[in-house]
Amino acid sequence: MTSIALKTSSQLTAEEEVDYQWLENEIIKRLAGHIELAFEIGDLKLGLNLINRFSLRISTYAEQFQFDIGMQELQRMKALIEKVFASSDIVTSNEEATLRVVIANVWAALSSNFCFETLRRMLTFEKELRQFLNDDVWTEKSLQTLPPFLQVELAFIIERINFEREIEGQRLSQTKYVQQLAVQKLLQQYAKILPTIFDFYGSMVPDFVSSLIKMKMPEAATQVILASLHTHWKLLRWFDELTQLLERYEEYEHYSEKYYALPKIDTAHIADHITSRRDEAIAVLGRADIVGHIFEREHNDALPDHFGQIYFELAEACIDALEQNDENKLSKVFPMFMTLSLLASDSKFADPVLDVNEEFRLHLISSVINDLASVLGFAILYSAYFDNEKLSEVALDKFKSLIEQIADKQQYLKRMVLFSNQFSFSWSASPRDMIRLNWKMAFEHRARHDGFSDRMGMSIGKPHKNKIVREFLRSHSDASHLFFAIQILPQLDPIDFKIDYHITSLARSLSEINGEDSE
Repeated sequence: MTSIALKTSSQLTAEEEVDYQWLENEIIKRLAGHIELAFEIGDLKLGLNLINRFSLRISTYAEQFQFDIGMQELQRMKALIEKVFASSDIVTSNEEATLRVVIANVWAALSSNFCFETLRRMLTFEKELRQFLNDDVWTEKSLQTLPPFLQVELAFIIERINFEREIEGQRLSQTKYVQQLAVQKLLQQYAKILPTIFDFYGSMVPDFVSSLIKMKMPEAATQVILASLHTHWKLLRWFDELTQLLERYEEYEHYSEKYYALPKIDTAHIADHITSRRDEAIAVLGRADIVGHIFEREHNDALPDHFGQIYFELAEACIDALEQNDENKLSKVFPMFMTLSLLASDSKFADPVLDVNEEFRLHLISSVINDLASVLGFAILYSAYFDNEKLSEVALDKFKSLIEQIADKQQYLKRMVLFSNQFSFSWSASPRDMIRLNWKMAFEHRARHDGFSDRMGMSIGKPHKNKIVREFLRSHSDASHLFFAIQILPQLDPIDFKIDYHITSLARSLSEINGEDSE
């Protein structure tokens, strides 16, 4: 500044800008310094405890809409975590390996909680703001009831009203005018926060996962992916509510001039991007190089059950892909799901080391077999429904390829059919019965919505052109029964055991239709 003044022979003064967040920034700097020191001396436990203390500040940041400050702190933590993990590739003990996973998981969990608390605050603040605007009292004292950023942004309104009273003897600014300005400033803040939340899940989390993978920490990477996936489902529901919130704020838009216009926030676009990022994250769980650790015989009890969580996510992802008629998405998740299903039924749940009673063991084995058969059955069903052969080929070809490698194929298929009938060994409910029922109800709901008739007879509809779809909708069978009826029964010879009636009945109905078609 001085050199410019000398060259121009003029006196220049620096323009001062008030830093309203200097204290918060200084606190972040010092806290990050403490975490860094803890990591430098190798005390991961202390570093974890210091990171955990961010939970105490989440509510404050969210309450005051200081999202940028909280996100800066999280970004600084991420950089420190990556730095300490990269500084040493050698993990000296199981305790240290566990701590690394826990640290990564805590960062992901705290970050998601912070995003959710901020979204929740957006919804709850509506009532407070409406009350403030209805009161229509514009004084320095009344302004203090609002979050700090609004106190700063709306201070000019008080100055203007005071000026009007001083010069004109009365307030001239209309209520609708100041209300729209207040809502405008609020939505401008929201227009910064919401894309940042998307950027967190779309860029920061995937970047963190990539770093963990490069540092050969698949357990930590998997845990961060699973933690983020659990929040994706909730986020979409939150964005539906936020869309309605923003529509309600449009009530305050009385002036169309650019200076007064309310910002337009495309929450649907943001939600679509979050969905695509969720699909990408799930696809990562289908990679053997990332989740290979779940196949290890010994499980560290101090860590979460990645096998079960990945199994659940991939099963749902397979059904989602089928419902969306997306064979490309299905090809990314089905192979790993099938591998986990067969591993669970053939060895994990059959292992005597698993300390459960025999009835529950049989239920576990039956559940994973029925899950796999249901996904394969729905692949056949949706393929017929959408007239898209590739959809079923993606799944069935993988299954057939694996079965061909089994020495005693007949015995293996017989075992699958026997275990699929849970009522042959118990009258208790299976652990995943309700999940599979939801899959079936979703298909039936789609058929009714598209105008096709079914056994429920809730509405008069037209029959579907595909015989498989027609017979399934008329029957009381499940998708697993359809798979066994079409794909497995023709391969069994001889059939010297009792087969579930739902399977044989469906097979007979389809056979009769084939006979009629051939005549």
